[in-house]
Amino acid sequence: MKPPAKQWRGRGLAKALRYSSVKRTDSTAILKEMRRPTRLLQTRRSTEKERDPIKLFRENVLARRLVSESELKAIGDQVAAQIDEAVKFAEESPYPDVKETYTDVYVSY
Repeated sequence: MKPPAKQWRGRGLAKALRYSSVKRTDSTAILKEMRRPTRLLQTRRSTEKERDPIKLFRENVLARRLVSESELKAIGDQVAAQIDEAVKFAEESPYPDVKETYTDVYVSY
């Protein structure tokens, strides 16, 4: 004897039950929980902050007394000024011509 679903050769309906430990009214709480950083993510972020190459270089240079704190601050100010200058140049520059879209693109499509 065939199972009932195979005996009937028309359209069928399957009933599926869904089990959830959360009430439907708690959906906003679930979304808030999903948006909150998890411990794993927080641990990863803190590890990345500890392994920041600029921070490690700064600590290393200061520990070896190769430069002073004021020299590092001056270097940081110079870098910030160069970045600001580059951003200003980019914002004031005109957009390139559309013909330049595929210039220096080394992938053939």
